[in-house]
Amino acid sequence: MKPCLFLDLDDTIFQTLRKCPPGACLENAASGRDGAPLSFITSNQSALFRLFSENMRVIPTTARSFGAFKRVHLNFEHGAILDYGGVILDNAGNLDMEWDADIRGKSAGVSSAMTELFGEIKEYSRRLDIPISLRIICDFDLELYIVIKQPEADISILEELHRNCVLPLAPTNFYVHFNDNNIAVIPRFLNKAHAVKFFIEERLRRDDEDLLTIGMGDSFSDLHFMGLCDYLITPSTSQISRSIL
Repeated sequence: MKPCLFLDLDDTIFQTLRKCPPGACLENAASGRDGAPLSFITSNQSALFRLFSENMRVIPTTARSFGAFKRVHLNFEHGAILDYGGVILDNAGNLDMEWDADIRGKSAGVSSAMTELFGEIKEYSRRLDIPISLRIICDFDLELYIVIKQPEADISILEELHRNCVLPLAPTNFYVHFNDNNIAVIPRFLNKAHAVKFFIEERLRRDDEDLLTIGMGDSFSDLHFMGLCDYLITPSTSQISRSIL
């Protein structure tokens, strides 16, 4: 059978306009909630995606919610891992019910802590007049994690918030992921690596013991799921590459 590529999406195979190379030939890769183009894929990225799709089973492995994933204009046919691993979809786009039952039980156990933390961050930003966008990401009636962005992509504002508010307040059963204009506060049971491990062992290797797996991502948080695969790929401009080059 074809190898499997677990592929992070944002900043790995496409990105927002401000992160695109100057003068690059671009195509719309994903739209915002208003339908306007939001993320773009370069000609080189598009060629790479075609190469992957023609020769591998590509499984998007993303922090995107189901709604945000549906606004991606790339074609995927072999299931998906969404919400930092909180949701697994099968080939037909339906929930993997075994995985959902496990996540749903764990989510209930941290719901009150997440709501309290959300309120504390909101009050801190209001009191100091810090301009941020703050949301709890919900999917399939599940409250999964908190995401914080800065509307003008002023990273210095997020750095200060991350240092002085989010890290001190985050409970020990949550972890914090900070990359560019995005802070995510995530329950520890929610991790792309957990979902990839389940996907490989319970949905793929049962039919193919010699399965070849590849993980591709851009951020430190992606390294956990990438490390479960036989080979790792990262863009040369990624957070991972910047740390080692």
